[in-house]
Amino acid sequence: MPGSDFDTGSKPFGWLGAGIFLCLLCSPPASAQQPSIDVAAAPSTIYRLTLFNDNLYLGIGAVAVLIEYDKMNGNDFGYTHGMELAVERLSTSGVTGTWSLSSRLYSRREHDPVPGDTPGEVRVWFTEEEVFSYIADTRKQARVYFLEYGGGLLYDGKTLTAPGASGQQRLFHQAFHTSSQRTYRYLDDGDAAGGGFLHIGFGLQKRWRLGASVDATATVRVAAEPNTFTAASQVFQECGASLRYATRATTWSASAVVETVLHPEGIAVSPSFELAFERRGWGISSAVTLPRGDLRNHVRYNDDRDPIANLSVFIRIAR
Repeated sequence: MPGSDFDTGSKPFGWLGAGIFLCLLCSPPASAQQPSIDVAAAPSTIYRLTLFNDNLYLGIGAVAVLIEYDKMNGNDFGYTHGMELAVERLSTSGVTGTWSLSSRLYSRREHDPVPGDTPGEVRVWFTEEEVFSYIADTRKQARVYFLEYGGGLLYDGKTLTAPGASGQQRLFHQAFHTSSQRTYRYLDDGDAAGGGFLHIGFGLQKRWRLGASVDATATVRVAAEPNTFTAASQVFQECGASLRYATRATTWSASAVVETVLHPEGIAVSPSFELAFERRGWGISSAVTLPRGDLRNHVRYNDDRDPIANLSVFIRIAR
């Protein structure tokens, strides 16, 4: 089973303890001054495209090489490629509503190469997961606590889609792996599944002003996603901290997050690190995530713990 060889002295609970410890560090001290959390100066809409890849040349993925030094090129198996289109709309009341359509490709080699195989061809089992969701949150309101609510649809399909993760994989290989002779033959295991889910969450946030243009924020949140496709249900806890430098024209930020997910197959923990830049209505961000523990595997082929890099570009339009 995926995750059975994971060991931190007490299996995934070692990572869970680390996540709880970080949450305690992030919790606001009772004696500290409590500044309000600013509502955006004006309502706006953000249009965002994000690419995911186990090839760590994407964005700041190379940061993971400090820990996973042998994983720079990825292996095209397990969770290997993904993409997301999102529209985030901030209202005058400080509620942000996010419509998201995402696609992720998971695959497993049918067998190791043997004599008689077609040269350069790799036969793989696969799942292409598509998720459509709407999630609203109140983070931008002037409160220490915030709420999250929404829902969506999930489908673990066995059909390759040109605009989805498998299409992104083909385009990536054509652009950057032109010398490779390897091609994939995707095999349908006939086990498609899907369902609808609800999302409900609660969080705490605190900001410290460190100077005229610098602030730091700590966040702790918990959320649940019950799903009619029971294997995809999850409860997760996340805690993190960020540092931001902002002027009238530009904003730079760095953040670190540890997410702990309780799911039907165990506990997964995913530390991540992100850098972001925004200037006059457009921006770019990149993150790297290190999957650990018992991986969520309702998709069947989420078999390895290779780091995942992402690169996101967005535009912000004031309303």
